[in-house]
Amino acid sequence: MALVELIEGCQANNPVAWEQFWEILDSAARYWIRSLLKAHRFDETHDDDVLQELYRRMRAQSCRRLRHFRGTTDAELRAFLRRVAYRFAKKLVAKWERLREKEETAIQTATPPAREGPTEQQIENARRELLSVMPIADQQKLIHILAHDGCHAHESVPWFAASKFRVTGRTVRRWRKELLSKYADSV
Repeated sequence: MALVELIEGCQANNPVAWEQFWEILDSAARYWIRSLLKAHRFDETHDDDVLQELYRRMRAQSCRRLRHFRGTTDAELRAFLRRVAYRFAKKLVAKWERLREKEETAIQTATPPAREGPTEQQIENARRELLSVMPIADQQKLIHILAHDGCHAHESVPWFAASKFRVTGRTVRRWRKELLSKYADSV
């Protein structure tokens, strides 16, 4: 497709022209966009995002920017598109940097959430205190209950990892009631 036909086809939303235009734009600008992203500490794989956003904008505006193109060769078109894409990418990256700065500021100035319950340290201290007053049989029941509930505290207990003994949900519920009645006031 000739250069003039390509530009007119894009302005008329011709799918064949847009496909050829996309290939030219991609090959002319991708390297420069990746370099820009890398220089601004963004992942280079965001180049697709930049190019898709540029493509979307150009389609929505019926390639208005091509009206400013005054060249006559494919090389001039590639240089023009590279410059358009690079300028667009710089603006988009600047927008992303402003968002990143706002996020970093928000993270630094955010206060910890108000807690209504105990902290993790308080929970761990209470667990240790409870285990210190429990006989071994009750500790084993507690480990089985925690394992049944999906807690990973049992993974550090060697006898439990080697044990093939697993309990049913009914037994776990019975043990939970038993331990609750015995130790509810201990902690």
